[in-house]
Amino acid sequence: MLPGFRFELKIISLGLVLVLLAGWFTDQLALCLLVFLLAYFTWHLRSAWLYVGWVRKNMKTIPAELRGIWKDLALILRKQRKKQKKSIKRMRQAVKRTSQLTHAIDQGIIVLQHDRKLSWWNSAASQQLGLQDSDRGHLLTSLIREPEFARYLEQKKIKGRLELPSRINPEKWLMFTASHFGDDDIVLVISDITPLKNTERLRKEFVGNVSHELRTPITVLRGYLETMSDSMIGDNPMMQKACKQMSEQVMRMQTLADDLIVLSRLESQPGKIKKKKIELLPLMESIIDEAKIVSNNKHEFSLQCPPDLIMNAQESDIHSAIGNLVINAVHHNPQGASIEIVACEENDKLIIKVKDDGVGISAEALPRLTERFYRTDSSRSSKIGGSGLGLAIVKHVVNRYEGSLEIHSKPKQGAEFVCIFPIK
Repeated sequence: MLPGFRFELKIISLGLVLVLLAGWFTDQLALCLLVFLLAYFTWHLRSAWLYVGWVRKNMKTIPAELRGIWKDLALILRKQRKKQKKSIKRMRQAVKRTSQLTHAIDQGIIVLQHDRKLSWWNSAASQQLGLQDSDRGHLLTSLIREPEFARYLEQKKIKGRLELPSRINPEKWLMFTASHFGDDDIVLVISDITPLKNTERLRKEFVGNVSHELRTPITVLRGYLETMSDSMIGDNPMMQKACKQMSEQVMRMQTLADDLIVLSRLESQPGKIKKKKIELLPLMESIIDEAKIVSNNKHEFSLQCPPDLIMNAQESDIHSAIGNLVINAVHHNPQGASIEIVACEENDKLIIKVKDDGVGISAEALPRLTERFYRTDSSRSSKIGGSGLGLAIVKHVVNRYEGSLEIHSKPKQGAEFVCIFPIK
Protein backbone atom coordinates (compact mmCIF):
# COMPACT_ATOMS: atom_id res chain seq x y z
CA MET A 1 0.00 0.00 0.00
CA LEU A 2 1.23 3.49 -0.85
CA PRO A 3 2.35 5.68 2.10
CA GLY A 4 -0.23 8.30 1.22
CA PHE A 5 -3.09 5.81 1.56
CA ARG A 6 -1.80 4.73 4.97
CA PHE A 7 -1.62 8.39 6.04
CA GLU A 8 -5.22 8.95 4.86
CA LEU A 9 -6.44 5.91 6.77
CA LYS A 10 -4.70 7.15 9.93
CA ILE A 11 -6.30 10.60 9.58
CA ILE A 12 -9.75 9.12 8.98
CA SER A 13 -9.38 6.66 11.90
CA LEU A 14 -8.11 9.33 14.30
CA GLY A 15 -10.82 11.75 13.20
CA LEU A 16 -13.60 9.21 13.74
CA VAL A 17 -12.28 8.45 17.23
CA LEU A 18 -12.24 12.16 18.08
CA VAL A 19 -15.76 12.59 16.63
CA LEU A 20 -17.07 9.73 18.76
CA LEU A 21 -15.45 11.14 21.93
CA ALA A 22 -16.66 14.69 21.26
CA GLY A 23 -20.16 13.46 20.41
CA TRP A 24 -20.28 11.39 23.57
CA PHE A 25 -19.26 14.32 25.75
CA THR A 26 -21.44 16.93 23.96
CA ASP A 27 -24.26 14.64 22.88
CA GLN A 28 -23.88 16.24 19.36
CA LEU A 29 -22.50 13.32 17.31
CA ALA A 30 -23.96 14.49 13.99
CA LEU A 31 -22.61 18.00 14.41
CA CYS A 32 -19.15 16.70 15.36
CA LEU A 33 -19.13 14.39 12.29
CA LEU A 34 -20.13 17.28 10.01
CA VAL A 35 -17.37 19.50 11.41
CA PHE A 36 -14.80 16.71 10.81
CA LEU A 37 -15.98 16.13 7.21
CA LEU A 38 -15.84 19.87 6.45
CA ALA A 39 -12.32 20.10 7.86
CA TYR A 40 -11.22 17.00 5.91
CA PHE A 41 -12.76 18.34 2.67
CA THR A 42 -11.16 21.78 3.19
CA TRP A 43 -7.76 20.16 3.70
CA HIS A 44 -8.15 18.13 0.46
CA LEU A 45 -9.29 21.20 -1.44
CA ARG A 46 -6.18 23.09 -0.32
CA SER A 47 -3.99 20.09 -1.27
CA ALA A 48 -5.60 19.99 -4.73
CA TRP A 49 -4.88 23.72 -5.16
CA LEU A 50 -1.24 23.18 -4.17
CA TYR A 51 -1.02 20.16 -6.54
CA VAL A 52 -2.35 22.12 -9.53
CA GLY A 53 0.04 24.98 -8.78
CA TRP A 54 2.94 22.54 -8.62
CA VAL A 55 1.99 21.01 -12.00
CA ARG A 56 1.79 24.46 -13.57
CA LYS A 57 5.30 25.27 -12.29
CA ASN A 58 6.77 22.34 -14.29
CA MET A 59 6.71 19.96 -11.31
CA LYS A 60 10.16 20.86 -10.06
CA THR A 61 10.02 20.62 -6.22
CA ILE A 62 7.13 18.94 -4.43
CA PRO A 63 5.60 21.38 -1.85
CA ALA A 64 6.21 20.31 1.76
CA GLU A 65 2.53 20.96 2.53
CA LEU A 66 1.43 18.12 0.23
CA ARG A 67 0.66 15.07 2.33
CA GLY A 68 -1.22 11.82 1.92
CA ILE A 69 -2.60 10.72 -1.41
CA TRP A 70 -1.71 14.05 -3.07
CA LYS A 71 1.97 13.51 -2.33
CA ASP A 72 1.71 9.98 -3.78
CA LEU A 73 0.13 11.41 -6.93
CA ALA A 74 2.89 14.03 -7.18
CA LEU A 75 5.64 11.39 -6.79
CA ILE A 76 4.03 9.11 -9.39
CA LEU A 77 3.56 11.96 -11.85
CA ARG A 78 7.16 13.16 -11.42
CA LYS A 79 8.44 9.61 -11.97
CA GLN A 80 6.35 9.22 -15.13
CA ARG A 81 7.54 12.61 -16.34
CA LYS A 82 11.16 11.53 -15.96
CA LYS A 83 10.44 8.36 -17.93
CA GLN A 84 8.69 10.42 -20.59
CA LYS A 85 11.66 12.78 -20.85
CA LYS A 86 14.03 9.86 -21.30
CA SER A 87 11.72 8.32 -23.92
CA ILE A 88 11.45 11.63 -25.78
CA LYS A 89 15.22 12.03 -25.65
CA ARG A 90 15.75 8.55 -27.10
CA MET A 91 13.13 9.24 -29.77
CA ARG A 92 14.77 12.52 -30.71
CA GLN A 93 18.14 10.80 -30.93
CA ALA A 94 16.63 8.10 -33.16
CA VAL A 95 14.94 10.71 -35.37
CA LYS A 96 18.15 12.73 -35.55
CA ARG A 97 20.19 9.65 -36.47
CA THR A 98 17.63 8.58 -39.07
CA SER A 99 17.66 12.08 -40.51
CA GLN A 100 21.46 12.06 -40.65
CA LEU A 101 21.36 8.67 -42.36
CA THR A 102 18.80 9.71 -44.98
CA HIS A 103 20.71 12.93 -45.69
CA ALA A 104 23.99 11.00 -46.02
CA ILE A 105 22.88 8.52 -48.70
CA ASP A 106 23.23 9.28 -52.42
CA GLN A 107 19.66 8.31 -53.27
CA GLY A 108 16.96 10.94 -53.03
CA ILE A 109 14.02 10.22 -50.71
CA ILE A 110 10.73 12.12 -50.84
CA VAL A 111 7.64 11.65 -48.66
CA LEU A 112 4.32 12.64 -50.22
CA GLN A 113 1.06 13.05 -48.31
CA HIS A 114 -2.10 11.24 -49.37
CA ASP A 115 -2.98 14.24 -51.57
CA ARG A 116 0.45 13.93 -53.27
CA LYS A 117 1.79 17.12 -51.71
CA LEU A 118 5.41 17.37 -50.61
CA SER A 119 5.91 16.58 -46.93
CA TRP A 120 9.64 15.83 -46.50
CA TRP A 121 12.77 15.17 -48.55
CA ASN A 122 16.47 14.58 -47.97
CA SER A 123 19.50 16.49 -49.28
CA ALA A 124 20.01 14.23 -52.29
CA ALA A 125 16.42 14.77 -53.45
CA SER A 126 16.87 18.52 -53.03
CA GLN A 127 19.93 18.44 -55.29
CA GLN A 128 18.39 16.09 -57.85
CA LEU A 129 15.10 17.99 -58.24
CA GLY A 130 16.08 21.47 -57.07
CA LEU A 131 13.61 21.41 -54.17
CA GLN A 132 13.42 24.37 -51.77
CA ASP A 133 11.74 24.90 -48.40
CA SER A 134 9.02 26.93 -50.10
CA ASP A 135 8.03 23.82 -52.11
CA ARG A 136 6.77 22.03 -48.98
CA GLY A 137 3.01 21.58 -49.19
CA HIS A 138 2.96 21.89 -53.00
CA LEU A 139 2.13 19.12 -55.47
CA LEU A 140 5.20 17.30 -56.76
CA THR A 141 3.50 16.96 -60.15
CA SER A 142 3.51 20.76 -60.42
CA LEU A 143 7.32 20.63 -60.28
CA ILE A 144 7.80 17.54 -62.46
CA ARG A 145 5.43 18.23 -65.34
CA GLU A 146 5.66 14.88 -67.07
CA PRO A 147 2.41 13.03 -67.91
CA GLU A 148 4.19 9.71 -67.34
CA PHE A 149 5.13 10.79 -63.81
CA ALA A 150 1.57 11.83 -62.97
CA ARG A 151 0.20 8.50 -64.26
CA TYR A 152 2.85 6.64 -62.28
CA LEU A 153 1.80 8.26 -58.97
CA GLU A 154 -1.91 7.89 -59.71
CA GLN A 155 -1.75 4.09 -59.67
CA LYS A 156 -3.77 2.53 -56.85
CA LYS A 157 -0.99 0.02 -56.34
CA ILE A 158 2.24 1.47 -57.68
CA LYS A 159 4.18 -1.03 -59.77
CA GLY A 160 7.53 -0.92 -61.49
CA ARG A 161 9.77 2.08 -61.81
CA LEU A 162 10.00 5.17 -63.98
CA GLU A 163 13.02 6.67 -65.75
CA LEU A 164 12.99 10.38 -66.60
CA PRO A 165 15.56 13.03 -67.50
CA SER A 166 16.38 15.47 -64.71
CA ARG A 167 14.40 18.73 -64.70
CA ILE A 168 17.61 20.56 -63.74
CA ASN A 169 20.04 18.91 -66.15
CA PRO A 170 18.46 17.05 -69.12
CA GLU A 171 21.71 15.13 -69.63
CA LYS A 172 21.15 13.38 -66.30
CA TRP A 173 18.70 10.51 -65.93
CA LEU A 174 16.78 9.70 -62.75
CA MET A 175 14.95 6.51 -61.81
CA PHE A 176 11.87 6.83 -59.57
CA THR A 177 10.63 3.96 -57.38
CA ALA A 178 7.54 4.54 -55.23
CA SER A 179 5.66 2.64 -52.52
CA HIS A 180 2.54 3.30 -50.47
CA PHE A 181 2.71 3.43 -46.65
CA GLY A 182 0.65 4.70 -43.74
CA ASP A 183 -2.58 6.50 -44.66
CA ASP A 184 -2.06 6.29 -48.43
CA ASP A 185 1.15 8.33 -48.18
CA ILE A 186 3.94 7.66 -50.68
CA VAL A 187 7.68 7.31 -50.25
CA LEU A 188 9.60 8.04 -53.44
CA VAL A 189 13.19 6.86 -53.93
CA ILE A 190 15.21 8.63 -56.64
CA SER A 191 18.41 7.14 -58.09
CA ASP A 192 20.84 8.78 -60.49
CA ILE A 193 21.21 6.28 -63.33
CA THR A 194 23.20 8.55 -65.66
CA PRO A 195 26.31 6.28 -65.61
CA LEU A 196 24.13 3.25 -66.44
CA LYS A 197 22.40 5.16 -69.24
CA ASN A 198 25.75 6.26 -70.66
CA THR A 199 27.08 2.70 -70.53
CA GLU A 200 23.94 1.41 -72.19
CA ARG A 201 24.17 4.10 -74.87
CA LEU A 202 27.80 3.19 -75.60
CA ARG A 203 26.86 -0.49 -75.79
CA LYS A 204 24.06 0.22 -78.23
CA GLU A 205 26.31 2.41 -80.36
CA PHE A 206 29.02 -0.25 -80.35
CA VAL A 207 26.60 -3.04 -81.31
CA GLY A 208 25.03 -0.88 -84.02
CA ASN A 209 28.38 0.16 -85.46
CA VAL A 210 29.87 -3.33 -85.37
CA SER A 211 26.80 -4.90 -86.96
CA HIS A 212 26.89 -2.38 -89.80
CA GLU A 213 30.64 -2.74 -90.27
CA LEU A 214 30.28 -6.53 -90.49
CA ARG A 215 28.08 -6.28 -93.55
CA THR A 216 30.84 -5.24 -95.98
CA PRO A 217 33.33 -8.05 -95.21
CA ILE A 218 30.52 -10.60 -95.07
CA THR A 219 29.29 -9.49 -98.51
CA VAL A 220 32.84 -9.78 -99.89
CA LEU A 221 33.26 -13.26 -98.41
CA ARG A 222 29.93 -14.39 -99.84
CA GLY A 223 30.93 -13.10 -103.27
CA TYR A 224 34.25 -14.90 -103.29
CA LEU A 225 32.70 -18.14 -102.01
CA GLU A 226 30.05 -18.06 -104.71
CA THR A 227 32.76 -17.48 -107.31
CA MET A 228 34.84 -20.35 -105.95
CA SER A 229 31.90 -22.74 -105.83
CA ASP A 230 30.91 -21.90 -109.39
CA SER A 231 34.27 -21.98 -111.17
CA MET A 232 37.19 -23.18 -109.05
CA ILE A 233 36.10 -26.18 -106.99
CA GLY A 234 35.01 -28.55 -109.70
CA ASP A 235 34.60 -32.15 -108.59
CA ASN A 236 36.98 -31.96 -105.62
CA PRO A 237 34.91 -33.37 -102.66
CA MET A 238 37.18 -31.83 -100.02
CA MET A 239 36.97 -28.39 -101.54
CA GLN A 240 33.21 -28.74 -101.96
CA LYS A 241 32.83 -29.64 -98.28
CA ALA A 242 35.08 -26.77 -97.16
CA CYS A 243 33.27 -24.27 -99.35
CA LYS A 244 29.89 -25.47 -98.08
CA GLN A 245 30.94 -25.11 -94.44
CA MET A 246 32.39 -21.65 -95.07
CA SER A 247 29.17 -20.59 -96.81
CA GLU A 248 27.10 -21.82 -93.86
CA GLN A 249 29.23 -19.88 -91.38
CA VAL A 250 29.12 -16.74 -93.52
CA MET A 251 25.33 -17.04 -93.69
CA ARG A 252 25.27 -17.45 -89.94
CA MET A 253 27.35 -14.28 -89.55
CA GLN A 254 25.00 -12.52 -91.96
CA THR A 255 21.99 -13.55 -89.86
CA LEU A 256 23.74 -12.38 -86.68
CA ALA A 257 24.59 -9.01 -88.22
CA ASP A 258 21.04 -8.53 -89.50
CA ASP A 259 19.54 -9.41 -86.12
CA LEU A 260 21.96 -7.08 -84.34
CA ILE A 261 20.95 -4.25 -86.67
CA VAL A 262 17.24 -4.89 -85.99
CA LEU A 263 17.86 -5.04 -82.22
CA SER A 264 19.98 -1.90 -82.34
CA ARG A 265 17.20 -0.06 -84.22
CA LEU A 266 14.57 -1.11 -81.67
CA GLU A 267 16.76 -0.03 -78.74
CA SER A 268 17.89 3.28 -80.20
CA GLN A 269 14.35 4.39 -81.08
CA PRO A 270 12.18 3.15 -78.17
CA GLY A 271 9.50 5.82 -78.55
CA LYS A 272 9.76 6.61 -82.27
CA ILE A 273 7.16 4.39 -83.91
CA LYS A 274 5.80 5.27 -87.32
CA LYS A 275 2.42 3.66 -86.84
CA LYS A 276 -0.08 3.01 -89.56
CA LYS A 277 -3.02 0.70 -90.02
CA ILE A 278 -1.85 -2.65 -91.35
CA GLU A 279 -3.91 -5.64 -92.41
CA LEU A 280 -2.66 -8.62 -90.45
CA LEU A 281 -3.89 -11.38 -92.79
CA PRO A 282 -1.60 -10.49 -95.76
CA LEU A 283 1.30 -9.90 -93.35
CA MET A 284 0.85 -13.30 -91.67
CA GLU A 285 0.55 -14.99 -95.11
CA SER A 286 3.81 -13.42 -96.26
CA ILE A 287 5.56 -14.61 -93.06
CA ILE A 288 4.30 -18.16 -93.66
CA ASP A 289 5.51 -18.02 -97.29
CA GLU A 290 8.99 -17.05 -96.08
CA ALA A 291 8.92 -19.79 -93.44
CA LYS A 292 7.97 -22.41 -96.05
CA ILE A 293 11.10 -21.54 -98.03
CA VAL A 294 13.25 -21.93 -94.90
CA SER A 295 11.42 -25.15 -94.00
CA ASN A 296 11.80 -26.55 -97.52
CA ASN A 297 8.22 -27.85 -97.16
CA LYS A 298 9.19 -30.12 -94.24
CA HIS A 299 6.65 -28.58 -91.82
CA GLU A 300 2.91 -28.04 -91.93
CA PHE A 301 1.63 -24.48 -91.58
CA SER A 302 -1.86 -23.17 -90.74
CA LEU A 303 -3.24 -19.68 -90.22
CA GLN A 304 -6.30 -18.37 -88.37
CA CYS A 305 -6.77 -14.65 -88.88
CA PRO A 306 -9.94 -12.67 -89.63
CA PRO A 307 -9.63 -10.88 -93.00
CA ASP A 308 -10.67 -7.55 -91.47
CA LEU A 309 -8.25 -7.66 -88.51
CA ILE A 310 -6.32 -4.36 -88.42
CA MET A 311 -3.39 -3.35 -86.22
CA ASN A 312 -2.06 0.16 -85.71
CA ALA A 313 1.70 -0.44 -85.76
CA GLN A 314 4.91 -0.24 -87.74
CA GLU A 315 4.80 -3.15 -90.15
CA SER A 316 8.52 -3.93 -89.93
CA ASP A 317 8.22 -4.36 -86.14
CA ILE A 318 5.39 -6.90 -86.33
CA HIS A 319 7.07 -8.69 -89.23
CA SER A 320 10.31 -8.99 -87.21
CA ALA A 321 8.56 -10.27 -84.09
CA ILE A 322 6.17 -12.82 -85.62
CA GLY A 323 8.67 -13.79 -88.32
CA ASN A 324 11.27 -14.66 -85.68
CA LEU A 325 8.75 -16.78 -83.76
CA VAL A 326 7.75 -18.72 -86.87
CA ILE A 327 11.34 -19.20 -88.09
CA ASN A 328 12.32 -20.37 -84.59
CA ALA A 329 9.51 -22.93 -84.72
CA VAL A 330 10.87 -24.16 -88.07
CA HIS A 331 14.48 -24.35 -86.88
CA HIS A 332 13.81 -26.05 -83.56
CA ASN A 333 11.22 -28.65 -84.54
CA PRO A 334 11.66 -31.86 -86.57
CA GLN A 335 10.26 -32.62 -89.98
CA GLY A 336 6.48 -33.05 -90.04
CA ALA A 337 5.79 -30.74 -87.07
CA SER A 338 2.72 -28.50 -87.31
CA ILE A 339 3.09 -24.74 -86.89
CA GLU A 340 0.00 -22.59 -86.40
CA ILE A 341 -0.45 -18.82 -86.31
CA VAL A 342 -3.59 -17.45 -84.63
CA ALA A 343 -4.44 -13.73 -84.65
CA CYS A 344 -7.55 -12.35 -82.94
CA GLU A 345 -9.00 -9.66 -80.67
CA GLU A 346 -9.91 -10.51 -77.05
CA ASN A 347 -10.96 -8.11 -74.28
CA ASP A 348 -9.59 -4.95 -75.92
CA LYS A 349 -6.33 -6.70 -76.72
CA LEU A 350 -4.87 -7.92 -80.00
CA ILE A 351 -3.36 -11.37 -79.57
CA ILE A 352 -1.02 -13.18 -81.97
CA LYS A 353 -0.10 -16.77 -81.10
CA VAL A 354 2.50 -19.03 -82.69
CA LYS A 355 1.98 -22.67 -81.69
CA ASP A 356 3.72 -25.89 -82.62
CA ASP A 357 3.47 -29.55 -81.60
CA GLY A 358 7.19 -30.18 -81.63
CA VAL A 359 9.88 -30.98 -79.07
CA GLY A 360 8.85 -28.36 -76.50
CA ILE A 361 11.03 -26.49 -74.00
CA SER A 362 12.15 -27.48 -70.52
CA ALA A 363 10.89 -25.54 -67.49
CA GLU A 364 14.48 -24.55 -66.60
CA ALA A 365 15.00 -22.85 -69.96
CA LEU A 366 11.72 -20.89 -70.11
CA PRO A 367 12.75 -17.91 -67.89
CA ARG A 368 15.90 -17.32 -69.97
CA LEU A 369 14.53 -17.67 -73.48
CA THR A 370 14.40 -13.94 -74.17
CA GLU A 371 18.01 -13.35 -73.07
CA ARG A 372 20.41 -12.37 -75.81
CA PHE A 373 22.42 -15.23 -77.29
CA TYR A 374 20.77 -17.74 -74.96
CA ARG A 375 20.49 -21.22 -76.51
CA THR A 376 18.54 -24.10 -75.05
CA ASP A 377 20.90 -26.57 -76.71
CA SER A 378 24.15 -25.00 -77.84
CA SER A 379 25.27 -27.90 -80.01
CA ARG A 380 21.90 -28.13 -81.77
CA SER A 381 21.62 -24.37 -82.17
CA SER A 382 25.08 -24.26 -83.66
CA LYS A 383 24.00 -26.71 -86.35
CA ILE A 384 20.84 -24.70 -86.98
CA GLY A 385 22.80 -21.50 -87.33
CA GLY A 386 20.54 -19.21 -85.32
CA SER A 387 21.86 -15.95 -83.87
CA GLY A 388 20.30 -16.41 -80.43
CA LEU A 389 18.71 -12.94 -80.76
CA GLY A 390 15.31 -13.88 -82.19
CA LEU A 391 13.32 -13.92 -78.97
CA ALA A 392 15.18 -10.87 -77.66
CA ILE A 393 13.90 -9.02 -80.74
CA VAL A 394 10.37 -10.32 -80.10
CA LYS A 395 10.48 -9.11 -76.49
CA HIS A 396 11.73 -5.66 -77.53
CA VAL A 397 8.98 -5.28 -80.11
CA VAL A 398 6.26 -6.33 -77.66
CA ASN A 399 7.59 -4.00 -74.95
CA ARG A 400 7.80 -1.20 -77.49
CA TYR A 401 4.02 -1.40 -77.87
CA GLU A 402 3.48 -1.73 -74.07
CA GLY A 403 2.42 -5.33 -74.54
CA SER A 404 3.53 -8.63 -73.03
CA LEU A 405 4.98 -11.93 -74.19
CA GLU A 406 3.79 -15.22 -72.70
CA ILE A 407 5.52 -18.54 -73.31
CA HIS A 408 3.85 -21.88 -72.56
CA SER A 409 5.66 -25.15 -73.16
CA LYS A 410 6.51 -28.58 -71.82
CA PRO A 411 9.06 -31.07 -73.16
CA LYS A 412 7.67 -33.17 -76.03
CA GLN A 413 4.36 -31.25 -75.92
CA GLY A 414 5.14 -28.38 -78.23
CA ALA A 415 5.36 -24.67 -77.45
CA GLU A 416 3.08 -21.65 -77.61
CA PHE A 417 4.30 -18.05 -77.86
CA VAL A 418 1.61 -15.42 -77.20
CA CYS A 419 2.15 -11.76 -78.10
CA ILE A 420 -0.43 -9.51 -76.40
CA PHE A 421 -0.79 -5.94 -77.67
CA PRO A 422 -3.13 -3.39 -76.05
CA ILE A 423 -5.61 -1.81 -78.45
CA LYS A 424 -5.47 1.99 -78.17
